[in-house]
Order: sequence, then C-alpha cells, then structure tokens
Amino acid sequence: MPRPTFPFRTTRRAAWALGACLAAALLAACGGGDSDGGAAPPPPTPPAPAVWPLPQVQGGQAALLAGSLHTDARTACGRVDAAQPLNSRFGYTTHAMLVGPDGAVYVTDTACTHAGAPAAPDAVRKIAPDGAVSTVATGVASHAPAPLASFVRAAGLALDGSGTLYVSDASAHGGMDRAPGYCPGETDFAAGPGWPGAGRSAGIWRVPAGGAPQALAGVARAGCQPPPDGTGPQASFCYPGAMAFDAQGQLNVMDFRHRGQSRLRLLDTASAAVRSGPSGAFGPSLVRDGSGRIYLTNASCGGNDAPGQLLAADDLSVLAAQVPNSTLVGIDRRGRIYSASAHARAPGALATIYRRDHAGADFVPVVTQVPELRALALGPDDALYLKAAHAVIRVTFD
Repeated sequence: MPRPTFPFRTTRRAAWALGACLAAALLAACGGGDSDGGAAPPPPTPPAPAVWPLPQVQGGQAALLAGSLHTDARTACGRVDAAQPLNSRFGYTTHAMLVGPDGAVYVTDTACTHAGAPAAPDAVRKIAPDGAVSTVATGVASHAPAPLASFVRAAGLALDGSGTLYVSDASAHGGMDRAPGYCPGETDFAAGPGWPGAGRSAGIWRVPAGGAPQALAGVARAGCQPPPDGTGPQASFCYPGAMAFDAQGQLNVMDFRHRGQSRLRLLDTASAAVRSGPSGAFGPSLVRDGSGRIYLTNASCGGNDAPGQLLAADDLSVLAAQVPNSTLVGIDRRGRIYSASAHARAPGALATIYRRDHAGADFVPVVTQVPELRALALGPDDALYLKAAHAVIRVTFD
C-alpha cells in the first residue's frame, strides 16, 4: 500500500515547535501563564450600581427620607419640590443641614452641574414633618444686578425659636464660589457700597417664616477690612460658615478671616450687633449640645475633613481629644458625639459614621457604606440625618 503524501515535510524540530505553539495557545485560552508577564489581564471593574443601597446601621435602620439614590445625576439631580418626598430632587452639593424642633429638615442646595443641567442660584430647601419638600429661600446668581436682594452662596444655617431661618452668605463681590473649608485670602474680597447696595460682601441673612430674605449683618462692607465688629451694615464678615444659637440666644458664626485663622462671631439678632469671640486655627464646624453649649474644632485650614479636637467655645476646654472628621460632626441630646470618617467627602467615597457614647469611650462605627456624604445633622429625637449625594437619609437606632 503506498504511503500517503503531505504538502509539507515534517522534521523532529518542527514537530517540537508545533507542539510548543499549541501548548502556549491552550494556556492563553484557559487563562494560564507565568508570573513574568504571561498572566491574563484582570477582570473589568464592575459598573457602579444603578441605585445606591441604603447605608448599613449597627443596631438600627436607615430610610430614604427625600430625594433619589440613583447614581446617574441626570436622573437623581435637580431642584424639584413635591408633596411626595421621593418625587423630589436635590442638588449634589450641600454646605449645611439642620433639623428643627418639629423635625423639619433644612438643607442648603447648590444647582446641578451635569451636562444639560439648568443654571440656578443657591437655595434653602425644607422637608416638612409630613414629608413635603419645598424651597423656602432662593439666592441670587453671582454678578446679579443691584440691588442685592438675597444671599449668593449659602454656607450655614440656623433656626431660632420663632421659626425664623438665618443663612450665612460666604460669597463676596466678584462671585466667590468656595466650599466650606477653603482658606480665603484678602484678595478674594472687594468692597461693595450701599445697604444692600450695588456690590456684595459676605454676611448674615434673615428669612422670616413665609417671607423673603433680609440682610441682617455684614453684606454691605468688604469682609476682611477691620474693624470687623459693628451693627448691621457696619459689621463685616470674611467668610462666614457654620452657625448655631447658644443657650443665651446669641447666634454664633464661624468666620474665616486670615489664611487659616478663624474667628467666632457673636450676633444679637434683635439688634444686629456683632462682636468677636475667640480666634485661632479653627475648623468650619460649630456644634450645639442639648444644653445649648457651643463647640468648635481646631483643625487647621486645608485639613478640615481630617481628624481634630472638639473644643468648648466659651473656655476652649477639650470635649474630645480627636474626632475622626472635624467638618462632619454633631452632638445629640444625650451628649453622644457623631463624626464621619476622615476625608468622607472625597469623590466616590463610601463613608463611615462613628459615635462616642460618653467621655473616655472610643469612637465606634455605627453606620457604614454611606455614599458620597455631604452633610450630617442630629434631630430632636436623636435621629441622625445624612445628606448623601442627591438624597436625604434618616437613621434611627434601637
């Protein structure tokens, strides 16, 4: 029988080469390889979830109070008031949040910035006890024509016993747009004549229930020009941020003044008289405890999302030697201190909320997996409220 013929001649060396190639191809197809560069590429990063899950709570539960947990800003972001809170929409950036004695939640709201989003000035939004979401005060855009009728950059909130809302305006002439924690310098501010006049400067605005914003203190004078104290338009502010009423009824305002140095300002809301309190390398936070005592943090400028001490404003005594986050901190009626993880507001971060139950105790995690935390506040029932991305979340503990 004749031997079959082939179109090529096989040698022993060629056979070995062919076998090696086949083996290499098989290894590659099956994901094999050595540690010297033959390993298969890592699997692709899984896509972000369409909806953020609610945070995990140790010994309690979290509930979506208002807004949206959708991760796509085109779906979640907006300024939409609604009787049904889950139909409402909020912006991403929130500088301040507070909870009133009736459980109403107030947040500052900056307009969305995603492609196609309409431009809008800052606003203060309210979530009523029945869940209805409304806009209670609207600012004006930078470079708005005179006369200045409202705040520009809502940086802090406070509420008095009559239901009057107070808003600190951290924007000076020229449309300064900075997040709390920024270290302003003298050149960031320019004078604006009038009361309120053609120019604008930082100051404090009063918003009566159901009324329009009214300039209360500052606003008319350049913020960093001494003397800072005075009454009404004669007072000046550099960069007012967090605010809180103390037990004596004074409105305490944290005011950045000279590159990393801050000054506590005390405002009598009845007379509009402003005087200065202690100054130092304080952070932008002001925290009130259940007795009305005010506390501040001593984080240096530029590190305001990092750990720092919690100090009593009246005598600078130390309440907590170190809170995990000197910007995101609060105290409930029982004296328990809450603070977020350091750098919790970094883009895409999943934050942890820590709690210290009493003096000498450690901070322990009580809430985890909080998406893109922007602000926190404590309610009169000791519930914890979180502004996470475009949503407001209520956390209760058993």
